Amino acid sequence: MDVHIARQGGTGGPASSEAVSGTVAEFISSPHLHAKRMKRGIILTVLGLASATGGFWILGQNIRAGESSIATNWLNYGLIVIAAALLTFGIVGIVTGRQGTRRSVGDDSIDVIVTEQGLVTRGGREVPWSNIGRAEIIRYINDSMVPLLWDYSVLNRVVRINLLDNSEVDPTSPGVRGRAPMHYLEIDLRRYPMAEYQEHLDALVATLKERRFHTKERFKHKQF
Repeated sequence: MDVHIARQGGTGGPASSEAVSGTVAEFISSPHLHAKRMKRGIILTVLGLASATGGFWILGQNIRAGESSIATNWLNYGLIVIAAALLTFGIVGIVTGRQGTRRSVGDDSIDVIVTEQGLVTRGGREVPWSNIGRAEIIRYINDSMVPLLWDYSVLNRVVRINLLDNSEVDPTSPGVRGRAPMHYLEIDLRRYPMAEYQEHLDALVATLKERRFHTKERFKHKQF
């Protein structure tokens, strides 16, 4: 079966996109995929620090003046609460963005490569088709009024692959989730641009279904 693949380069979009017999999809992480998240995290952190500074300054002024009312309480604590939220989202954005950047080299940069023999996942782990039990595609959504770290232009998808034989699975290796004996592989495709990679995700799902694997798709809410 001939289908498209896409290799993600380190400086921009796919370095190549071509029909290759036996390969369905290839997702390779690179630093620029995580740069936008880090940038948003830094901006939110700066805004949070500014908001916290203003909130504590107003609180100090009102305490000295002995003022207490609904309006002054909002001024006293409103900015501080907002600052806490901004700092939380900002720190999460910086930490997760940095983690993504650090793993964007070598075999650890592999999210998934689909071949005729099976899957190659994070760390260069080879998973033959015969060891796959079922798959679950999770689509993360965010319907909050202010989605601070959310990016609607990326896939926001995670693929979970349950294995039939977990006897040789190292629970501490990258991408392994769950508890013994029900470990599974988690393929994180959330940072890939939707405009460029939706067709490749569709090809991955279609291949799993064509090979008669039980494949379930569901939605899950996520704030970060």
